[in-house]
Amino acid sequence: MAGLVGARLLVGLTYVDEAGTELSSTQFCGRVLEVADGVIVVANPQGREPIVLPAEVSGYTPAKPGRYVLRDSGEVVVDPDYLTAWTVTVGEADALPPKALSVDQPHHGRRAARGDPPEGP
Repeated sequence: MAGLVGARLLVGLTYVDEAGTELSSTQFCGRVLEVADGVIVVANPQGREPIVLPAEVSGYTPAKPGRYVLRDSGEVVVDPDYLTAWTVTVGEADALPPKALSVDQPHHGRRAARGDPPEGP
């Protein structure tokens, strides 16, 4: 996992309540700053504190070359290095910022963004 440091990571986070009802979701692309103590630290593109994700190998997949359109913003991310998507359960007692919430599980088989075929000749 240490090989992720410096990589561009396309992240999808889905926030659900304790019953599993989706509350919100967000997507962003950030550089991996650090892999240590069972977590991956990703730069927050909004300039806030970094986002902390679990360092579970199965939750990170190499991205296919191409253009990925973020659903939230319409931003186009070209050729990210890796993709990851996670479900975050938010309890009534959770008044913590997203970076501190516990992440439950990766979304296996789901993309963090819609991938368009790579542009080419």
